[in-house]
This record gives sequence, structure tokens and C-alpha cells, in this order.
Amino acid sequence: ARIHHAYGCDVVGGDILDTRVNLLQSVGARSVNTSQGVGKAFAGMLPEGADVLVDATGVSALIRDFLKVAKELPWNDDPLEGCRYILQGSYAGMVEIPYLDAFMKEVNFFLPRNLQRGDMEAVLKLMAEGRLDTRDLIDQVYLPEQAVEAYARVSDPAQVSGTLAFNWEEDV
Repeated sequence: ARIHHAYGCDVVGGDILDTRVNLLQSVGARSVNTSQGVGKAFAGMLPEGADVLVDATGVSALIRDFLKVAKELPWNDDPLEGCRYILQGSYAGMVEIPYLDAFMKEVNFFLPRNLQRGDMEAVLKLMAEGRLDTRDLIDQVYLPEQAVEAYARVSDPAQVSGTLAFNWEEDV
């Protein structure tokens, strides 16, 4: 969300945790708690629908709900492009796409990798220019010997609001 916002996009985001909703708001994004469902949460915020959906949940069962937010295309010959749906999360196993829901809106799906050199250079450039600050995203820093504690915390979504990091320096 921050990268899209840094490039000037109108970002509307959501999460089930209020701490993450507040993080979105702190960088100028409109945001909402989605614990009652993605489609319901965004209905009032995006009356025309979204041009781009970035699904970073990693929960494929939410795809149908996300598709409710995709913009509708008119039934005419206007040369319009359907909503771009970016599957950015880490999904375990199979991802099922509700075909008819996506087909009726002519949704285009993208599955980007996150290790492209150009992507990393673009992010580092945004950071160097002061247009992207990520320091407040690190929730807690752990030492390597605290790995069991850190991963136990990650497995409880109610406790994690940001990103966990490890300090690998020997002389801490």
C-alpha cells in the first residue's frame, strides 16, 4: 500500500486488525476494518469499484469477496480494461478463482514475484528519496536465540501488527 501511495495512487486499504488500519491511515491511505468482509467494508468507499486490487492476505478463500470490489465494465464497445487483481500474498497450495465472478468483470490476474532486481532498486530509490519510510512497520526486533518466541508470536495473528525482524549482529 505504501509503495502504491508513494507513486501517487489513491490507496484504499483494509485489514482485520485496527493497528494495521491505523498504519495505513498514517501514510495518507483511506482505510477500513475488514473483519465484517471485504466486499461489505469497501462498498461505501469504492462505489465505482476498484481499478486495481492488491490481495496480500494469502487467503484464497477471500478472492470471491475481493472480486465484489472490482469495477464493473459497461456492456458496450468502449475500449476499457478490466480490473487488475494482483495476488501478492503467500498462498499455500492451490488458489481457486471463482471463474464466473472474474469473467463477468473481465478481471486480469497478476502474480508478481518479489525478487526482481528492478523492483528492489525502485523500492530502495523511493526510500533514498524519502518517499517510502518502513521503520514503523517493524513491530519487534528479536535476537536469533529468540526465534521460537518470535515464530510463536507470528502464528497468533491477533498479536502481530507489523513485521518481525531479527538482529543478526554478533555484538548486540
